[in-house]
Amino acid sequence: MLGKTTVSEIGWTGVSRSPLTGITSNPWKLGYNAGASSAGAGAAAAAGLGPLHQGSDGAGSIRMPAHFCGVFGFKPSFGRVPNYPVSAGDMMSHVGPITRTVADAALMLGVMAGPHFLDYSSLEARSANYLARLREGLKGKRIAYNPDLGVAHVDPEVAELVKVAAARFTKLGATVEEVSTRGRRTDQSWRAFSGRLA
Repeated sequence: MLGKTTVSEIGWTGVSRSPLTGITSNPWKLGYNAGASSAGAGAAAAAGLGPLHQGSDGAGSIRMPAHFCGVFGFKPSFGRVPNYPVSAGDMMSHVGPITRTVADAALMLGVMAGPHFLDYSSLEARSANYLARLREGLKGKRIAYNPDLGVAHVDPEVAELVKVAAARFTKLGATVEEVSTRGRRTDQSWRAFSGRLA
């Protein structure tokens, strides 16, 4: 363990600023935001200060720093990684990896995941070999893609980049279908999508 990286105030802001430690700049461009509460972990991963970094995510605090800093991070399903003691975010906040590569995150998740007697909400299933599962490929997988979740205004440049990224999954063997939730209840849209693919 190298130490604890900076966390934004109370862990509930979308900026990498703390009254205790100051501003954590994005390593790619000083003065730019490094993300939400796990911004220190995202910046440290991008700067190469270590291979494995742990974050917690309630509303984007792993995903935002990973995105802003150009590294890999994700919010695991609830209960996949045990969390004790329960944080102020209770069951909304999930613990997960922030790394420079997907393979490093798979290795890290393999160590982090699994049941723990101190966390009554942790899943009973033992950790899988996530690194081996990366080699399974996407052939036969089905992916729903929604460009704006029916409510968000997305910058056209960002929307185009995301659309190109989603299309890459098709080249990898998956079936990608764009679904829309605009003007409809989300559960109805997903039900209709599931029916089309069944």
